[in-house]
Amino acid sequence: MDEFPVATTPSPGLHGVDWENRVDFGRLRDYRLARVREQLEASDLGAILLFETSNIRYATSTHIGYWAFNKGERYALISRTGPPRIWDFGSAAKAHRLQLPQWYDETNSVGGNTGLQGAISPAVGLQRRAAEELRSVLKEDGLADMPLGVDVAETTVFLELQRAGLDVRDGQQVMRRSTRSRGSGAARTRTSSPTG
Repeated sequence: MDEFPVATTPSPGLHGVDWENRVDFGRLRDYRLARVREQLEASDLGAILLFETSNIRYATSTHIGYWAFNKGERYALISRTGPPRIWDFGSAAKAHRLQLPQWYDETNSVGGNTGLQGAISPAVGLQRRAAEELRSVLKEDGLADMPLGVDVAETTVFLELQRAGLDVRDGQQVMRRSTRSRGSGAARTRTSSPTG
């Protein structure tokens, strides 16, 4: 070995230092959100509603630990125009506001509940309340007349979204294209309705 690599080669570790550029997490967050919005623009969707944990983390840069993985409790909305929004366990919603104050505040990181995958009966009205709140947000963002993509959700949530007058479409393909490598040749296609 002709050189001493430690002093001259950046070490891409997780610990930040003042004397070396390492991982730029702000750039990563902005890049991921831009990728999702790029795919929304390439589709006929106005927004995408996410329940799948990996999709939520990719698009919102929020994470509360794998104990909450795929409980269907957390959900996020990424629209073409508004800020990313997350509905989470109440303490987690507060943590997001503390951890990423440049992205989240009391208007777009709030508590939410859609029934914990059937543990709370639809008769309680949590799914209906969530659908109405989502419809209100979409109207506020000027997207109420555009289709809403959904990645993975409980049947009761889909039904309540439809009852709220939302045109629900497949959003998983938007997320699939968002997370694919740019060099993979991913095709941009319109998201069709469930009936054709």
